[in-house]
Amino acid sequence: MYFGLLEHSRENGSVNNAGSNRNFRVLELSFYHRLSLLEWKWMKLRRLTVARLRVE
Repeated sequence: MYFGLLEHSRENGSVNNAGSNRNFRVLELSFYHRLSLLEWKWMKLRRLTVARLRVE
């Protein structure tokens, strides 16, 4: 999912003016990156709680 968005924004950058688009693209990528990190942490946390419930 994340890499698909990366490719998509790169395509847009080549079509539009790269100079004016660069800042927005960096913001967009950092946002998606943060989102994927949160998602990963949440999945890990959920897996731990599920394991804990099984033990009890």
